[in-house]
Amino acid sequence: MKKNVSKSLTMLVVLLLAFASCKKDEGTTTPANNTPTVNNEPALIADKWITQKVFIDGAEQQGHFLLGSIYQFSDDDKYTFLIPNFGNAGGTWKFENAQQTILKLNAPQGPGQTWNIKTLNATALVVEMNSDGKLWKYEFSHP
Repeated sequence: MKKNVSKSLTMLVVLLLAFASCKKDEGTTTPANNTPTVNNEPALIADKWITQKVFIDGAEQQGHFLLGSIYQFSDDDKYTFLIPNFGNAGGTWKFENAQQTILKLNAPQGPGQTWNIKTLNATALVVEMNSDGKLWKYEFSHP
């Protein structure tokens, strides 16, 4: 019974994500279809990014978080982290250096993550961070 419920929830998440990606309006101006300039800091990252791949010490991970973990960034240096059926948590973000290669995320419940940005452009966000002595690499894309 639990397996069927889990499969049903997984399918629901996949269907919702597919529906959401089909619903995008044509002609809107978002980082997904307009390459932002480096000097326009909020526009570089003010968007929704869905986790596509997660690696820990080079090994690709599998699991529910790959289906729907989303960072929704906004222009006022805020973010909301969403995982379906796991609630959400909001916080703030800021670039830590002038080269915009380090992004600091802070949640209300405590200090957040420091991401080393490997790729940041209109279609891709790739970050790395060290946690518990392991190197985590996240590859995000637009929904």
